[in-house]
Amino acid sequence: MTEGFYGVEVASGQQVKPKIPEEHALRLTQLALPANASAAISLIVSFQGKQFTIATLDPKKNLFQMSTDLVFTEPATLTATGAGCVHVTGYIQPVGNDMDSLNGQDLSDDMDEDDDDNDDEDVAQRKRKTANAAHADDDEIDEDDDDERKLMMMMMVMMMMMMMMMMMTMMMMMVTVIWP
Repeated sequence: MTEGFYGVEVASGQQVKPKIPEEHALRLTQLALPANASAAISLIVSFQGKQFTIATLDPKKNLFQMSTDLVFTEPATLTATGAGCVHVTGYIQPVGNDMDSLNGQDLSDDMDEDDDDNDDEDVAQRKRKTANAAHADDDEIDEDDDDERKLMMMMMVMMMMMMMMMMMTMMMMMVTVIWP
């Protein structure tokens, strides 16, 4: 399993233990009942020895789906109780600040250099590269700062949108409770 979409159907009484690749996180974003659901079902997450009810979906109360923002980097178990099943979706994403791995670059190429670092020619070559790179790095730093700012802005917009969706979901749940 690599980066990208994650989806699983958890039937009542079934335990699902998602496989989370090393240096990745599982982000669960949506819980939904299948089209033929007729009874309530709860999704429970077992994490670090404790159980937490994440949601109870009930077609009789018009609760067919729910947005979430749960992130797991350690093993967790998903269990459903009630009748039927619940669809759990989200995605696998890398964690950490390793931008090279996000860009698909392989850092092992840098490690494969010869061990003859003491050669005068290698030292002179590195000095020339360093001098030329220092000049170019100033431009790259400015571009990197712009890219980081754009990324941060996009992340902030996405978080605000997710918060609005969660607030709308909570409002719909409150309306359902107040006016059944």
